Amino acid sequence: MKTGVFLAGVFAATSILSLHGADKYVVPDFVKELDDLGDVMEMAASSNKGITFLLMDPDST
Repeated sequence: MKTGVFLAGVFAATSILSLHGADKYVVPDFVKELDDLGDVMEMAASSNKGITFLLMDPDST
């Protein structure tokens, strides 16, 4: 009986804590917003670098 009550309490506590959303993602300073894909692709090709896309909506978690 004690084990069942303990497990139910742990389950309830983890359920309540899991409802809290994640903190807002802070974008590092070196990440730049993409203005024009063509210009960025041209610059990356001329400097032999790649492009990495961060696919997130603003203020999404």
